[in-house]
Amino acid sequence: MLFDSVVYDTINFGGTDDNGIVWCISDIVGWWDTPPLNQDTISPTSKDGSVVTASTLAARALVMRGTGKANLGADPAAVFAAYDQLTGISWPLLSTKTLTVTEQGTSRTTSVVLAGSVRKQWAGELAFIFEIPLLAEDPRKYSLSASSVPLTGSGTVTNLGNYPTSPVITLTDG
Repeated sequence: MLFDSVVYDTINFGGTDDNGIVWCISDIVGWWDTPPLNQDTISPTSKDGSVVTASTLAARALVMRGTGKANLGADPAAVFAAYDQLTGISWPLLSTKTLTVTEQGTSRTTSVVLAGSVRKQWAGELAFIFEIPLLAEDPRKYSLSASSVPLTGSGTVTNLGNYPTSPVITLTDG
């Protein structure tokens, strides 16, 4: 499995849930891509063409793809409930939700909105496949925990996100 776990809003798509449904995210298209850029250009009077004057990060489009299937001995009604649960993730409409992805023990999170209809389809008697289109208006991935180093010594702090972050230094009188 590519991911240790994937949690979207309140649904944990990693492993087996309390109802015996095995969730598996096979891919999150766009998760590993470089954040897209919005670039403003001007056309100078020379013949050299346009020049980029400013760049900002653009929204990151993501598509979460996965499967859900009944574990052996699971109640078949639980599969139908899980299938219907995917319909409910669109409510409330246009609300920002959290997507947290854990890969190789490192968790990163971003805020996303649903970017279209959840597509789902039966893939056997007690299994289904699905796609959830998402949009991260802030395309950066953030660590779930802050890193710190005591001021009494020197050290290195690793940024667990994917975007350069300025340090926050707090001094206390002790």
